[in-house]
Amino acid sequence: MPNRVFISYSQESEAHKQRVHALADRLRAEGIGIILDRDCGPGGPDEGWDTWSGRQAEIAEVVILVFTPVYRRCWDGEQPQSVRQGATHETKVLYRRLYESGAEVDFCRVLTFEDDHKNCIPKFIAGLHTFDANRDYADIVAWLRKLGAAPPLATSNMPINWPNPLVNYPWPLADRKEPFELFQDIITARRKERIFLVDGPSSSGKTVLLTELIEYAKSLGLCAVQLELKGCPTLDELFEMLALEVDATILPAFHSASGSPRKNALLKDLEKLRSPLVLGFDTYQAVPADIADWIEGQLLRRVGQCPGLVVALSGQKVPDRTCFPWAGLAVPVTLPPIKEAGHWVVYAQNALGNPAITEDHIEMLLHIPHGDPGQTSAFLRGFNPSKS
Repeated sequence: MPNRVFISYSQESEAHKQRVHALADRLRAEGIGIILDRDCGPGGPDEGWDTWSGRQAEIAEVVILVFTPVYRRCWDGEQPQSVRQGATHETKVLYRRLYESGAEVDFCRVLTFEDDHKNCIPKFIAGLHTFDANRDYADIVAWLRKLGAAPPLATSNMPINWPNPLVNYPWPLADRKEPFELFQDIITARRKERIFLVDGPSSSGKTVLLTELIEYAKSLGLCAVQLELKGCPTLDELFEMLALEVDATILPAFHSASGSPRKNALLKDLEKLRSPLVLGFDTYQAVPADIADWIEGQLLRRVGQCPGLVVALSGQKVPDRTCFPWAGLAVPVTLPPIKEAGHWVVYAQNALGNPAITEDHIEMLLHIPHGDPGQTSAFLRGFNPSKS
């Protein structure tokens, strides 16, 4: 049986209880066995909170200490008698367990919800790593997985009907053939990676490229959507955008859920996909913190368990894949300027329908934008060789 995890905290306010409970629910959705006082019900344990709390602190294989100023007073035995006796009893037991562990403590870590609460951590355990509950969720799960308290990452073997690439597809952009071919190999299962990261400076054509890649995926018969992150301030708004783009036949639980359960419902639907789904996120450098945490810490981390999911991110800045456990499923692409005149001649002829534009015209124009895709394509759209 996997190790169970005891969350030790003080019931100091309704808001604090709710955020601890929300973290516990999130960890349970990962398959982690959480021991929490809430599970004793409204009447509390028959043996009383002091006995129950002390026993859980004693027998739990893994412990998370949630430090706040009030929890620190419980730790120091400074709470008045009859006030938060459960937390006071369990901290006494945990202090002894930590003391007896000696120099190496593998079963216990500290967690805070607010930065200034790090000042509440006693010097006795200051050497233990402290997780930030909001920013370090993926690291918390990774630590629990190392201790055997969380199930290992699994890649499903569910068969997915991936399409074949189109022959002689009329690629409409100047150059960018290499990113197109990489993406094509991903959505036709010719590569094992299923996360596509595109970065580049302003006006390098990231949005245009992502749009064309999504259109190509649609031309193969795939469900593919492009979600703009700029101007999307909350995760709930992102989910509303997704619900408008992907119908309930593909994401049934997601469409039925509301509030915080919607996050887990979406992940469960993605794990059960029977056909490919491509999610494109644009302007990633503008992503709010809660959306970034969800995409990087939950969505991308679950790609290995979602055999039909492909995720593409584009922006002036995208996640550094080397910092995450999903690095092996990601393909990074950086967009350079397009300075070869031949690529722009093809673009002028195929995309703009202007065969009169020659390499000489392009060479003259490239001196101004230096291969900047946004500026060069704008110049070409307004360029009339007969007037030059």
